[in-house]
Amino acid sequence: RHNLECSTLGIWFRIGYQEKVYAERKIGRYVSEEALIMPYAKEACEEVLHSSPSSHPLIFSSSCTQTGLILFDFRPKGARQASLFETQDPRRVVALQQALDTARRRFGRDSVSYGSAFFVETRQCRVSTH
Repeated sequence: RHNLECSTLGIWFRIGYQEKVYAERKIGRYVSEEALIMPYAKEACEEVLHSSPSSHPLIFSSSCTQTGLILFDFRPKGARQASLFETQDPRRVVALQQALDTARRRFGRDSVSYGSAFFVETRQCRVSTH
C-alpha cells in the first residue's frame, strides 16, 4: 500500500500479561512480497515455539495472550539496484574485497568503483514531429 520494502522482521508471543518471547530475522535483502517474507517469519516462529519449554513453560499452554509480527528497516520500494553480490557468506565478501584491493593496487585507487558512487546525468530527449 505504501510502496515500501523491508529487510528485517520480528515475531513475538506474549505469555500472560508480563513476559514476551521474541525472535528476529534479517532477510538479507529488501523485499515487499509476502511470499518472500513468510519463510523468515515461519523460521522465527519455529525458533520461539521450539525454545526450551523449561525457560518458557507457559507458551505451550493456553496462557499465550498475544502474538505479533513486526516488519522494519523500511525503504521505498525499488530504491536500490539489485546487487550481484547479495550473498551473506562472509568468505565471499572477504574474497571480493581482497580482489578489489588487488585491482586498486595494480591499476590505481579509482580503477574500480561501486555503481552507487556514480552520478548519472539524465538528459531529456526531444522528439521531432517533422
